[in-house]
Amino acid sequence: MYKRMALFAFISIFIFSSLSVAQTRRMKLKVKSTDGHSIQGVKITLTSPENNDFKKIVVTDKKGQITFLVHMEIKNVNFLLEKEGYQNFKDSKELRRIRKSQEALYYEHSFLLYRTDELTPGQQRQQYEASQQAMSFFNKGTELFQAEDFSGAVEQFKKAVETKPDFLEAYQNLAAAYFREELYQETIEAAKKALEIKSDMAQTLKLISVAYSKLGDEKAALEYQDKLKVLSDAEFSPEEIFNMGATAANEGRDGEAAEYFKKAIEMKPDYALAYYNLGLSYFRLKKMEEAKVALEKYLELEPEGENAKTAEILLEYIDKSE
Repeated sequence: MYKRMALFAFISIFIFSSLSVAQTRRMKLKVKSTDGHSIQGVKITLTSPENNDFKKIVVTDKKGQITFLVHMEIKNVNFLLEKEGYQNFKDSKELRRIRKSQEALYYEHSFLLYRTDELTPGQQRQQYEASQQAMSFFNKGTELFQAEDFSGAVEQFKKAVETKPDFLEAYQNLAAAYFREELYQETIEAAKKALEIKSDMAQTLKLISVAYSKLGDEKAALEYQDKLKVLSDAEFSPEEIFNMGATAANEGRDGEAAEYFKKAIEMKPDYALAYYNLGLSYFRLKKMEEAKVALEKYLELEPEGENAKTAEILLEYIDKSE
């Protein structure tokens, strides 16, 4: 009697255990990078759209793998893969589609993770489509700008940078269109966006400097003008170089100012105002011979100029001092 009961109990336990095992399936997940290397420490969160209570979190080992059990009642699984330095990845699978065989309750699936500095095929496609659309806006804006429809050009260039935020040329043209509209604050903002992408653009720095000057903020204008001086390929007009000299002279740096005025004259030999200010700088430096030559040249170019009387008085003083 006891033997029969023991045998019955053993059979019951065996059957129950078999049923328990049969209620689960073994799942193996693998994770690799785009260069084919296994990724350790990937956190994988599993949920099910048909069972709100189901949630399982696993982490890949040094081989980039993890094996675990999932109840048979779960038919569909949502996967969320997370790993620092990699883009989060979401996927959904109907489990029967990743079964290794019809006989075995074994399921296997592989994932590919992209680093944060990589683009997935979908992202590459989106980027290409955005670039094409942005270029369409840019080309239309260029046409309107050339037709002197600056307001229309502004709208098109704005659409271009909204579609492609790193579109350097669109920011440059947007700033130029704003400038032609005499919207100087907007000019500065657009030009600064361009400088965030490429910081050493002489023409953009000049535009900001001029826009600040138009707004009456000469301090900011000079700040951006000074930024130009460190650019080896910066090209300055004689007028811009003259303004640098005038700034230096106003700050009492007459030696530096004289060099700027001389350079402006080299570029524009009939630059009367540069000769006049060169003469003033030399006069303050007590270089009377050089001052006399510069002031005489000014009077030769503009004998009736607004500074002619002052130049004549200074020349009389120099002659008396000799």
